Amino acid sequence: MNKKILASICALFILASASPIFATDATTNKTAVLTDTQLAKLNATQTKLTDLVTKIESLKTQYGNTTKAKGLIIALNNTEKQANKLNSQITAYKANPTKPVNAKIRAFQHKTYELQWKVAVIEKILKKVANKTVKHVNS
Repeated sequence: MNKKILASICALFILASASPIFATDATTNKTAVLTDTQLAKLNATQTKLTDLVTKIESLKTQYGNTTKAKGLIIALNNTEKQANKLNSQITAYKANPTKPVNAKIRAFQHKTYELQWKVAVIEKILKKVANKTVKHVNS
């Protein structure tokens, strides 16, 4: 039963990582000027994303040779791609900000938190999978 649960969770992460969380919105495209506070929030979000990518790479290095964790490593790869794409979107937004600025900054922050949560859950599962021992039954 535990294998079925783990397989379900892996499938859920793979499907969730393929979902379009970066869908564009149909809001106005009026240009805006970023304040220092808004720019600081965007820079902090990008720093979190960079740290997240570093964490993902270390997890892939640590658990990459584990055959039991293959699906989770695929989910990490997809999450890394999403983090890099979000980081690029923030860089592009900083170069050409549009209104509503605060709403878009909150959206970037929310997407970053989602990715951080996803990596934290995958990390917990990887630790459980890697530390799981096989019980031998003597006949």
